[in-house]
Amino acid sequence: VVEYLYNTSDAHKAVAEALQFMWEEELGVKVTLNNQEWAAFLQTRKDGDYSIARNGWIADYNDPISFLDMWMTGGGNNDAQYANDDYDALIKQAKTTTDNAERMDLLHQAEDKLIGEDNVLAPLYFYTQKYMLADGIEGMYYCPLGYFFFGYTHQA
Repeated sequence: VVEYLYNTSDAHKAVAEALQFMWEEELGVKVTLNNQEWAAFLQTRKDGDYSIARNGWIADYNDPISFLDMWMTGGGNNDAQYANDDYDALIKQAKTTTDNAERMDLLHQAEDKLIGEDNVLAPLYFYTQKYMLADGIEGMYYCPLGYFFFGYTHQA
């Protein structure tokens, strides 16, 4: 039996229930669900008082390190309290190299260790945004970080 911790949201509840069903059906693992309001959820997660918890992150800038360095030992957002000297060394080395190909290789190695070997997290989905833009509108820009820019928008 494991507990899945998530914060109050219909979308998060749906994911929790889907995981609960799939893990029981496919793995024979009984999952109890623990729904908490945001402040309590954050504190429970920060305290490490959970078996499995929902997490989410949106990059601060368009680079893999925005997702990867948060899992370094003692990191402020490392609610999983993950600690691995090899992982830390890969991230530190990636931050100091000036060779971009080497840097990306190091980041891939760190990601493989984090997700593939140590199973610290399991990405389930990526946030999306639906929008409509009328024909003939030009100049709107959508960046990979999820921001819309309308400053130069005009009718063609």
